[in-house]
Amino acid sequence: MVLDGTLIPIDRLAADRPYYSSKNRMHGMNIQVIGARTAPVPIPWDCADGFLEAYWRRPEAYLDDSVRRGISVWAALGPDIEQRAVRTLRDLTSGRRAERNRDLLDLDTAELGLRLLIA
Repeated sequence: MVLDGTLIPIDRLAADRPYYSSKNRMHGMNIQVIGARTAPVPIPWDCADGFLEAYWRRPEAYLDDSVRRGISVWAALGPDIEQRAVRTLRDLTSGRRAERNRDLLDLDTAELGLRLLIA
């Protein structure tokens, strides 16, 4: 829980004046939330939104260039990492990946680390 008015330290350069607190001699943001909690965001297996985690049970979608173009994380990671990730999925046709991840195939939803902030 963070109290109203608490200065939360952030990583900023000294030249970035708007976020510098002379009183505290550090960069930070003044948080205006009194209390909040988080809740997991379960992702359904047939999620159609197209964000990275949406295809957790349908990894073959990541082989499609047009699907990957709609997922912003690939632009942030760069083409070399993207292509390495795609190469690791080439074993989808052999059935080895399905065998290794058999427990996922029966799930309707998965918690993949996404959290909803509830204030």
